[in-house]
Amino acid sequence: MTAPRELEKDDFHDLVTGGGGPVAMYRDFFVGRPGLWNLVRYEAAQIASAMPGAPGYALRRMLLGGLLGSVGSKVNFGRNVSIRHPGKISIGDRTGIDDGCLLDARGVQRGEFTIGSDVMIARGASLAARTPEAAITIGDHTTIGKAVQIASTGGVRIGSWVAVSGMCYLGGGLYHTDDLDTPIMKQGLYSRGPVVIGDDCWLGAGVIVLDGVEVGAGCVISAGVVVRENVPPGTMVMARDRVVLVPRGVTGRGSHEPDAPSGAPTASDRAGEGPSAVSDRGAAPVDPVERCLYRALESVNRTRPAGARLSPAPETPLAGPGGLDSLGLVTLVVETELAIEEELGVAIDLSTGAMTADPTPLATVGTLAAYIRERLGSG
Repeated sequence: MTAPRELEKDDFHDLVTGGGGPVAMYRDFFVGRPGLWNLVRYEAAQIASAMPGAPGYALRRMLLGGLLGSVGSKVNFGRNVSIRHPGKISIGDRTGIDDGCLLDARGVQRGEFTIGSDVMIARGASLAARTPEAAITIGDHTTIGKAVQIASTGGVRIGSWVAVSGMCYLGGGLYHTDDLDTPIMKQGLYSRGPVVIGDDCWLGAGVIVLDGVEVGAGCVISAGVVVRENVPPGTMVMARDRVVLVPRGVTGRGSHEPDAPSGAPTASDRAGEGPSAVSDRGAAPVDPVERCLYRALESVNRTRPAGARLSPAPETPLAGPGGLDSLGLVTLVVETELAIEEELGVAIDLSTGAMTADPTPLATVGTLAAYIRERLGSG
């Protein structure tokens, strides 16, 4: 993140109540260009924007595209697309803007709001640049999901081949809050720098990437994560929230699962290991680290087909042939951290060391257990 920068943001009240007549204010807020002819062209495009059927589709391609600073071939606009200061916006070839989207370039200069080629912006997405530092760039072959909010204050740069899932939020600035006698919105806005999403990233539904954060190329951010700090390239980021299922009217069972009726399958049965996967080995493991690992493995197995579940045994492979994919490994590591914290009362961070160590401790359950014991000082 860069050093904080003070920002100049339009005061909406001043924009709609300031000097000049209503036509001039409308033109300054929406059209962004002087002259009656530009206003007439803009109004014609707005009429076409709401028009249904094939005539509306054809008119939107002609009239909305004609307002833009530059536009490629075969660009399609859905109904009720709202474009503010269109002359500052550039769109590449074969890009689609779905119904109800907002493209707002009021804060930036011509050429500082750029959407590449083969981009899809889904229904209800909002892309707004409202300060002079708020340039927005979206690379080729990128998809912006339904109802995504890109609120650029310090800038937003999204690379190529990026999937931004629905309901994500990128950007936003920060208000000063020190003066208790002045409304926060009057104390000024600042930014820690642009939001940067590298090439070939996938942001799950509802991800929030805060002001000034850089996500490196090739990253996967799971649904609902709030990204507050930079993410190195090739990283998978998962929320640590844990869902606990408890039957209604039952409390204090001391277990993460409801009691099963006699003869009913246990968690180990669901892991594909018979009536008791652990007891088949002779006895429940007395080693507390193994116990935590087997608990984490049960959680991972619940998401896998019956024939692909892993045995709770030291020789069970985790990485490589017969083991878990990268997402499964991340899930196992997170579940193990949670189990150790809950059962042993120790907070441990395995997500960095275990995932990057060479040689990897993730070869088998046994090597991971030995690595954890060493980290805990109990090996």
